[in-house]
Amino acid sequence: MDRVALDQLFRDAAAAYRADSDETWVIFDEAVKADAVAVGEAAIPLVSSPDAVERVVAIWALRQACNICEDTREPSFVPLASRVGVEDDVDACRCFAQALGAVADARAVAPLVALSHHTDADVRQHVATSLSAALLEQPAQAGIDALLRLMTDGDNDVRDWATFAIGQQLNVDGIAIRQALVARLGDTFDDAREEAMVGLARRRDRRALPAVIEALRGDAGRLAFAAAEYLADPVLVPLLELHDSAEVDAALQRCDPRRRASWDERVEEFASVLQARLDIDFTGAAAAVGCELCETETWLRIEAVGASEWCVDVLLELDDPTSAADRIIHQLTQHALRRADTP
Repeated sequence: MDRVALDQLFRDAAAAYRADSDETWVIFDEAVKADAVAVGEAAIPLVSSPDAVERVVAIWALRQACNICEDTREPSFVPLASRVGVEDDVDACRCFAQALGAVADARAVAPLVALSHHTDADVRQHVATSLSAALLEQPAQAGIDALLRLMTDGDNDVRDWATFAIGQQLNVDGIAIRQALVARLGDTFDDAREEAMVGLARRRDRRALPAVIEALRGDAGRLAFAAAEYLADPVLVPLLELHDSAEVDAALQRCDPRRRASWDERVEEFASVLQARLDIDFTGAAAAVGCELCETETWLRIEAVGASEWCVDVLLELDDPTSAADRIIHQLTQHALRRADTP
């Protein structure tokens, strides 16, 4: 887009915002798809505009640009973060909290923590949503502490989103994490309580079991079935069989001792066949098969050949154990041939 068209787009967005029109929040959709970098470059100077409306519109445009284009994130961070401590417009702060999440940068933790004390509940909710993106690669303690505090917020939605971030989006663990999740099992807000249930179950903490049982006895939803899958407890089988959905089958696969034993035998056969093939074709390579604490999928890792990894669940859904092992050996062979051809 040329600069004249972009300037007009920002004026149109400002006019829509002043008219309290929902068009404000979609007006940049097509522009960022066409040229997110140009939209970001046009927005950055307006982030510090003396006009609060221009700031809101610019921050929102940056959020959309950063969501769709990684190249806009680095140049957007400093202009966004530098305004957090001085911004006094509530809508701008709401947009700041969302835009900092879209930047997906560990440096965003500090400004987001500052915003987590804001008096506006929507700002705090957006902070809870955005912190997980900033903490994903580097779970800084200051960000974790902010989420733990927001899990006790007086606003239902803030507690819900903070509990979701800690419970499902991040793989952090420890006494404080689990105590915070246990406390939310008694939350009066259903959504927050369910997030706590699945968050504890992800960490294989059996204190989630009574809540899962209670949920399965009623009109259970996706989170109850996910929690049951994580816990993999045979006591849940009769309750799971009362329901009919794809999520129930996945939970039964892990909770039913016979089905789980059958699956474990397939995985063991796959790992055995694959290791025998590795010993012949890739001497010194070792197949490691396992499941991370906060995951349900089984993963294969072969460190000696480029730190490759595959989801065993997908492999054994496509093939029998021997064919799945053949597939891995074929991929490793092709990879080795490509490396040999590289100057």
